[in-house]
Amino acid sequence: MNKTVGKWGTIAGVASALLPDIDWPLYLLGDKLLLVKYHRWILNSIFCIPLFALILAYIFVKISHIKRFWVFFWICAFALLSHLFLDLITSYGTMIFSPLSNRRFWLDLVFIIDPSFTAILLIPLILCYFLKRWTTLICSLSLILLTLYIGLCGIYHHRAVKSAHRFIKESNIEYKKMASLPQPTSLFKWLNLIETQDMVYQGYLDFLRKPGKRSKIYSDSFWDRLFSKYNSPQEVRYRSFKKLPPSPWIQKALTLDEVTDFYEFARFPIARYRVPEIADAMLGIFDKLGLKYHVMGEEWCCG
Repeated sequence: MNKTVGKWGTIAGVASALLPDIDWPLYLLGDKLLLVKYHRWILNSIFCIPLFALILAYIFVKISHIKRFWVFFWICAFALLSHLFLDLITSYGTMIFSPLSNRRFWLDLVFIIDPSFTAILLIPLILCYFLKRWTTLICSLSLILLTLYIGLCGIYHHRAVKSAHRFIKESNIEYKKMASLPQPTSLFKWLNLIETQDMVYQGYLDFLRKPGKRSKIYSDSFWDRLFSKYNSPQEVRYRSFKKLPPSPWIQKALTLDEVTDFYEFARFPIARYRVPEIADAMLGIFDKLGLKYHVMGEEWCCG
């Protein structure tokens, strides 16, 4: 298909694949909540992909002067669908049915920034530039390797979920929801999160770590400190966090539109607050995916 439109097919595919991420300037503007609220929204909608593909195909027909509208359409549509799928396999959450529904969907298979995943795509791209005669073979092998990698992530995700269910059964707790989230640097490391009526349980596991061999808790090494919380699935230790401690500050914060937006985005939110000595109170709504939101100001003054 790409041979009929030449390099313009590649340009159209790359541009279409990047289109859903053009809202990142919202983050650069300084308002992180805009990105939280609207990233992976309408630009990632499965209903809007045909419309975007039609518009992009029309644009590329005009600027390339190649009268292959439907070829451009299918290239753009496939690129948009591939971006949607690659977003869906992460844990961020994608509103694939917007604007009809703002519910986020995720498969929790691959960390949002995965060096191995990126290398499987990037290295073949570089090789194709220097080995043009072998482009088809290189791309085919890359897709096969990528499929195998995602499949392997799926296998370990399933094992992590089983580990979480084992903890739930052994602890005899009633849970509302749970998730096994991929972690950076390795497909063997996972974070289990379990939410009950009042608590959120957190456990880190590493499928390469053997039972009885625990990570170093104290170390000068950055990597040791980063991975000190991971243990084997048989010895994973769960920490518990109270979701909403009794506090008038937290209840008041939850009435703010900004906090409500973030709280709806967070998958396993917990709330914490502290009152510094200078009498300014700080409240934070924390999401166990790693994001946090602070509300500060005179309205939180105590005393």
